[in-house]
Amino acid sequence: DLYRTAVTDFQFPDTWLHRAYDAYVKATQTSNEEHMLSWAYGSSAHLYELRRRYGEALRLNARASFHAQASQSDELSYRWEWQAGRLYRALGDEQAARAAYARSISLLERLRSSFRRGLGGEFDRLVRPVYTQYATLLLNAAYTNAQGIDVQKTLRSARDVLESLKQAEIVDYLRSECVGARPTTAQPFDAEAAIVYPILLAERTEILLETNGVLTQFRSPATR
Repeated sequence: DLYRTAVTDFQFPDTWLHRAYDAYVKATQTSNEEHMLSWAYGSSAHLYELRRRYGEALRLNARASFHAQASQSDELSYRWEWQAGRLYRALGDEQAARAAYARSISLLERLRSSFRRGLGGEFDRLVRPVYTQYATLLLNAAYTNAQGIDVQKTLRSARDVLESLKQAEIVDYLRSECVGARPTTAQPFDAEAAIVYPILLAERTEILLETNGVLTQFRSPATR
């Protein structure tokens, strides 16, 4: 957001912005403040991500993750794992991307109590995309039968991720933990029943059909 404001509103050249962040990183290094260092490296990595310099962004992001762990900040760690997932995906390493997203989701689940205050518009910006992007990666892997993928396990994981998102949405809306701390996992009511799980994504619609304990995946491009 700061980057976009600087470029669109003030028309600062990219080189100025990168120099400013480099100076910020150097300044925080002398303070020995792990949280500040993590934020500085992670923000710098995001600048490189926006410029599609993914390799450089990933190296900076690794430093951000290191300092986030040192400061024991799950809030920062989940951000940098999410960022790593996006970067790995941009570099074409979807297996590493899925692993990074899984770690980010795990950290978000641990942060669920912080939703008590309600995130408002920040939920759509900082939480929802982590779940939907991870679910999209899982659905893609299952649909293409990616190497090393257990299709049924992957489809169930995608479904459970979206169920966890629903739980997080309710918690954020109610601004309390009264709906329960644990995400629910969808289960069929009858072993012989057919259960339909519609998944609405920006670019397409996915349908998961469960019959006799087996999930079948269907997809259709979104119509505008």
